[in-house]
Amino acid sequence: MNSYSIVVPNKKAGSYRLISLIIAFMNIGMFLFALLGNPTSLVKWVIITGIVVVASVLAHYFFIQKNSSTTVYINFSFIFCGFIWFMLGLYFSGAGMILFGVFGIYANKPLRLVFKEDGIWYPSFPAKIIPWENIEQVMLKDNVLTIDLINNNLLQFSVTNNETLPPEKEFNEFCRRYGGLKV
Repeated sequence: MNSYSIVVPNKKAGSYRLISLIIAFMNIGMFLFALLGNPTSLVKWVIITGIVVVASVLAHYFFIQKNSSTTVYINFSFIFCGFIWFMLGLYFSGAGMILFGVFGIYANKPLRLVFKEDGIWYPSFPAKIIPWENIEQVMLKDNVLTIDLINNNLLQFSVTNNETLPPEKEFNEFCRRYGGLKV
């Protein structure tokens, strides 16, 4: 096999979710505040549409989605809210919401490490490749993935998703062959 792929847990996902929920509630509050300014009929319906979209996404998150850890719909609603803020003439707020939505979609993607012959593809922003010559040791044992770099950095992940794990012996042999296990 030429490569292995392992999905590791995203430890920052909880923080992203909390910030996304706070911003969603802030958007509803700002839309309600904008309604108090006696907008024209068309603007009023645009604002109400924004409130309905964000409220329905929050309802989906709290009542339907329940235990899922993704906030994809919330991030898409931020992009939608960004366009509403643009329509209302608040360009800075609109641009901020669109950027936050786009980065939120990217930040909530599963972290997939890909082990190839040329190194380890690490899902950072921007994505980077750690060549095998910069790696002291890579080992998968008892659902714990350990990557020891030659600059004394240690990356360790507890992988609970067993369907993404390769067989330990086969994976460790692959890493040993390309220089990631010097025993």
